[in-house]
Amino acid sequence: MAWSTCKKFPRAWPKNCSTLGRAVVNCPAFRTLNSLTPTTMRLLTPGIRAKFFALATTIFAFALMGLSLPSHAAQAFRVGTDPSYPPMEFKDKTGAIIGFDVDMNKEIAKRLGAPLKLTEINFEGIWQALNAKHYDAAVSSCSITQKRMQNFLFSKPYIANEQVIISKQALAQKLNKLEDLKGLTVAVQTGTTAEFGAQKLLKEKPGLFTLKSYMEATRALDDLGLGRVQAVVVDSVVGLYYVGLNKGKDFAYASASLPPEPIGLAFRKDDTALKAQVDKILDDMRADGTLQAISKKWFGADLVSHVKEEYPVGE
Repeated sequence: MAWSTCKKFPRAWPKNCSTLGRAVVNCPAFRTLNSLTPTTMRLLTPGIRAKFFALATTIFAFALMGLSLPSHAAQAFRVGTDPSYPPMEFKDKTGAIIGFDVDMNKEIAKRLGAPLKLTEINFEGIWQALNAKHYDAAVSSCSITQKRMQNFLFSKPYIANEQVIISKQALAQKLNKLEDLKGLTVAVQTGTTAEFGAQKLLKEKPGLFTLKSYMEATRALDDLGLGRVQAVVVDSVVGLYYVGLNKGKDFAYASASLPPEPIGLAFRKDDTALKAQVDKILDDMRADGTLQAISKKWFGADLVSHVKEEYPVGE
C-alpha cells in the first residue's frame, strides 16, 4: 500500500480514550511519524518505508487497544455508601470511612487496577444517586431483594445476612416470635429493608407496635441504650458487631427475626460488564481467602464462605 493512500492518525484523541491510547498518540515517535508527508516517504528507500509502515501499524494497534478497552485503570472505582452501619461502613475518630465493605471495595478496586473513591450519602437517597451516575456502585449493606433486582443489577451476594431484633437482655428472652413485639416501640433505619419489613408487618397486623424511623442505625441503637425504644430491627451483620461492642449495655438478640437477606453490590441495569468483572473478583477473593480474612477482621468469624442465593420479595 502506498503511503499516500494511508489516512493520517487522529491528532486529537477522544476524551474517553484510556491512558494507554492517549500516551501512544502523544508520544514523540507517533507525532514524528504522523508528520511525514507522501513526498518525504517517496525519498526513503523501500526497506525504510516498510519499517515505517510496520511501526505505524503497531502504534495504531496499541492506540486502538487503549481506546477500546473498558478498563477502570484510567479512572476511579466510585462507590456510594452510608457510613452509619458499623462494622460494614462507619467513620473512625478522624472522620475516615472504614469497615468491612470499605476493605472489600479497596481490594476490588485494586484488582480492577483503579483507585477507590467513596461518596458519602444517606441510604434513603442511595438508589437515585446510583441511577444519576454519581458513582459506579452502591455498597452499603445493600440487601438483595426481588423488587430491587427489577431496577438494579446486583453482584453475587458476598456476605450472609438477615434482619434481626435487638433489645435489652431481659426483654430479648421474651421475644420468641414477631407477635411478641405487641405494644413496644420498635426502631429502624429509614429506607432500609428493616423499615419495609416492619411496615409490612404493621399492614398485616395493624397497631401491633409503634414504629420509629431514624436516618442512621447507630442513632436507633443509641436510643435503645437510653430506653427511648424497646427494640431495634437491623441487619444481623450490624447487630452482631454492635451487641459485642456494647456488652455493658446488656444488649441481646431476640429469637424472633425476619427472613434472610443476603447482601451484594448494586449497579445500574446497563453496567453488565462491570458487574461481571466484580463477580469474578469476588469469586477470586473467596478462592484465595482474602474475603474470609476481611470477615474475620471485622466479625471474628467467617460470614462469607457459605451464602445462600435466596432473595426475599422485599422493597
